[in-house]
Amino acid sequence: MKLGHVVILLPVAALEDLSLVQDRDETRSLLSAWTVPFHPAVLTSAGKIPHWECLDYFTVRDAAAESLLLVPTINDPAAEDGPIGEAIQSGALVLRDLSDRKVAIETVLAAVDPRPGDLPFDQLDAELVADCLAVGYCHLVVELLTHRRSYMGSLNSHAFGEAMLRAAEAVMQGRSEDARDGIQEAFDTLAQAREDFFLTETSLLDLTLLAPGIACDTLRADLAGEFPTNVLASGRSLEMLAHEHPATLDALRTAVDRKTAEVVGGEFDESPLSLMTPESILANFVRGLAAHEAHLGRRPVVFGRRRFGLAPIVPQILENLGFTAAIHFTLDGGRFPTTTHSRILWKGDGDATLETLSRVPADAADARPFLRLPEVLDEAVDLDHAPTICFAHWPGQGSPWYDALRRMSRYAPAVGQFRKLTAYFEETSTLGQPQTFDPDGYRSPYLAEAVEKGQADPISRWVRYHARRAACEAIGGLTCMTHLVEPSPSPSPSPSPVTTFDEIRRDIDDRVDRVENDSPDAAARLDQQIDDALGEAARRMARALAGKPDSAPAGRLSLNPCSFGRQTANVEIPGMGFVWVDPKAMAEQPADEPTIAKKLFRRKNRPRPLMAEENVLRNDLFEATLDPTTGAIHAIHDYRTRGNRLAVQLALRMPEARGPDDDETAYTIMAAERIEAENDGRREGRLVVGGRLVDRRGNRVAGFVQTLVARRGCPVLEMDVELQPDQEPGPDPWRSYYAVRFAWDDASAELHRSVNLTSWPTEADRFESPQFVEIRNERRRTTLLTGGLPYHRRFGLRKLDSLLIVRGETARRFRLGIGIDLPHPIAAAVDFLTPRLAAIESPRPPRDSGWLFHVDAPNVLATGWEPLVHEGRLDGFRVRLLETEGLGTRLRLRSFRSPRAARQTDFLGETVQELEIEADWAAVRLKPREWTQIEVDWAASG
Repeated sequence: MKLGHVVILLPVAALEDLSLVQDRDETRSLLSAWTVPFHPAVLTSAGKIPHWECLDYFTVRDAAAESLLLVPTINDPAAEDGPIGEAIQSGALVLRDLSDRKVAIETVLAAVDPRPGDLPFDQLDAELVADCLAVGYCHLVVELLTHRRSYMGSLNSHAFGEAMLRAAEAVMQGRSEDARDGIQEAFDTLAQAREDFFLTETSLLDLTLLAPGIACDTLRADLAGEFPTNVLASGRSLEMLAHEHPATLDALRTAVDRKTAEVVGGEFDESPLSLMTPESILANFVRGLAAHEAHLGRRPVVFGRRRFGLAPIVPQILENLGFTAAIHFTLDGGRFPTTTHSRILWKGDGDATLETLSRVPADAADARPFLRLPEVLDEAVDLDHAPTICFAHWPGQGSPWYDALRRMSRYAPAVGQFRKLTAYFEETSTLGQPQTFDPDGYRSPYLAEAVEKGQADPISRWVRYHARRAACEAIGGLTCMTHLVEPSPSPSPSPSPVTTFDEIRRDIDDRVDRVENDSPDAAARLDQQIDDALGEAARRMARALAGKPDSAPAGRLSLNPCSFGRQTANVEIPGMGFVWVDPKAMAEQPADEPTIAKKLFRRKNRPRPLMAEENVLRNDLFEATLDPTTGAIHAIHDYRTRGNRLAVQLALRMPEARGPDDDETAYTIMAAERIEAENDGRREGRLVVGGRLVDRRGNRVAGFVQTLVARRGCPVLEMDVELQPDQEPGPDPWRSYYAVRFAWDDASAELHRSVNLTSWPTEADRFESPQFVEIRNERRRTTLLTGGLPYHRRFGLRKLDSLLIVRGETARRFRLGIGIDLPHPIAAAVDFLTPRLAAIESPRPPRDSGWLFHVDAPNVLATGWEPLVHEGRLDGFRVRLLETEGLGTRLRLRSFRSPRAARQTDFLGETVQELEIEADWAAVRLKPREWTQIEVDWAASG
């Protein structure tokens, strides 16, 4: 048939009334209906561009047999019966099934007769045909956009139609250059119509996702052209390409060199960043940047990740690693703060700010965002100072409508201009006011994802990670101290044990994402390696301090690799220091009268009670009372304030719980079968409670053994919990789990939690806090030392569940602590996690006690120590300091040798500022939660 009229029938009388929110099939149908008529054969046969009409007012015209009617499924089927049936009877070609545009085009072409042009349909230039279809889609976007603004289009329809007809005829006759000229003119006309209402050009950003298992052939095809592409890739993904798909890596490197592609990323693995320590995060970045340099010859300057993992600590890490911008969104679940504006200044810990893209991308493989594009563009121009639309997709997974936008970019910015991210940040402006996001604004999907995927140990993997990481930081501190005090230190660390230590640290971080590598046997081997490395580091430090072995009698040497003081066996050890105890003095001190007890528990003419008695456990700082029936902690009191601090119990939240979240009947009840008191002189007391958990009908669901330990002079009540579940929790880990439940009496108390080793207030009902949760009011603080247990759920104002076992969890034993009025919770939490080093038999050092380094601000934690080597000479040290409590601080950093110079550097070693030297210390200023690196050069020894 010879086409005379091409009509798109819509269920509206005005284009601005068309609803752009449709389901997938209806969206594809509408987009196909509008673009099929822009095929060169259809345009040439009809001799004009298509137009749309309202279905309700449509009437069959003369020459109906030459009509092509496109009826998308958004129309009411009942409204189609009359006019559509009449058109079909009159010989018109009516297309209703338009969900597959390719099939629809084939149907129309099969009906076109005579064939327009000189070339058979199968010999037409496919690229030019696709360009014409792209014009059709952009025509729809511009028409909808301008009608939303003025209730009438501003498009020069005559000029646009003439250009498209010339282009179509040229395509049908094989005149490629003439066809491109016509398409160019059509796109220019569309761009002019948009600019009549929108002077600000919209930035379009392509984000191509790279991950193991991607379709490498399609990635090479995406990179072959001149289209501005941003490839989101981790260091591990690049290593995978290098080993398995070197040709694809070559194509990526070539596109980066041609400046048509840019790699966005920076990390080696997209690990669960919000649950990791700062040193672990930094190591991941350093490893990732090295992989980018090795495989691409350059490193990224824009940070981004696909997996969830954003936190307030990120901006300062990126700033210290030389990143110039970041992406503030992730693509695999979870919740993160969003803003109205696309470009913001993201302000994080330490007042670090970074240029950031916060516009959440649309799925380029889904048709629905492309129908809504006019609406989104209209809102962006009104509300966004830098209108931006971002599209994310896997290689080769875009939709035909995304392909249309990519093709548009070759001609004119009819809808917007595609840019690489570095160009985007250079050519657009940012919102002047920095945006700060609380940790409560982020909610990770980690626990639910792990359970849904059937991963082993969704909870205890993090307990192991934090325990191992704490041990590693201890090894690092001891190793640094050893190299700085050895009589003849080597210019560079020896291969053993430092090389092994670096490998261990990497192995720990790798197991965060690869739980299958942490099987019981593999975990035992790694833990043994850590114990061996820690023991060897302590012995080397002892040898370095002792000097000549025969010069002094042997005693017991205790070491502290942390930057804060620690107490071990009644010995107070200074931070980054040591204490040597004469064995004769140890023998003379009564075992049941530790020095600290004499100071803190002096009562005349009264017998001291046992620390552990029936249902009661006490020391000189607190008293815990157990319920004799359940074995739960009924109350914890201190001796300074009145009132019960805390009640604690174990429970299973039942899988079939259907009531309100705070319904107590959803939980099991503890039933004690035995309570045993044990005392170790007057130094330590313990209560061991054995029993079962029963449901509300009295049926056993688990057995338990709970061991409570109190030590003289220690403000922490230790809890060792062992569960023997008979019933598995339900599939939703946030609604069914075994937990330690805490309740307190003050509804006005604030909760604080740990985030990357810093303290933050929280009001979230579900949150992550692997180090501590603190219940704080004006009079007292009760700190729950979670020992690496990361997941917690709050109910109302006075209850908290710390999750122990969810579906897939194999661990059955857990360790927690309850701290009474701990002044600095982060230090206490690190102390709780860091292994206590056994005292070493050692000759007497030059001094019985001392420190090698001293940080005089208790709210500042030293996270990493390294010796400084200049020109082969050991000449100082490097330390990373973290302010943990949100307080600006001026501190004095001292070492056992006087400083000659000190400077603050970024994490690449570049000097940020020189520091003031006063006497034997360097003055350091830290902003709230700032993490910084300090280098100190020693004065020449004299």
